[in-house]
Amino acid sequence: MRGGDCVIRSGGGMVLVEFHELPGWHFSARVIAEGLYEVMAVDGRGRRVSCQGTESLAAIDGCLRAAAGIEAVDVRGVSQLDPRRLHGAARS
Repeated sequence: MRGGDCVIRSGGGMVLVEFHELPGWHFSARVIAEGLYEVMAVDGRGRRVSCQGTESLAAIDGCLRAAAGIEAVDVRGVSQLDPRRLHGAARS
């Protein structure tokens, strides 16, 4: 699935997301326990950030903002994206 702000792929129990505002960063989201999500991001230089939470979008947003902080980039965050795209992909 491709949106205006990100590219979303799902498979193998994970959702992979690439945000256009952070080229080179690859985000993966997965359910680690019932109602608990883990999001990890890594860039081409091997830098990593991760977030966990009970809400998938909040975990993605936290990880996105942490990666943006490393890059010193101002991002709109997941809350500004079309939530139907993210929720649909997360349930695949």
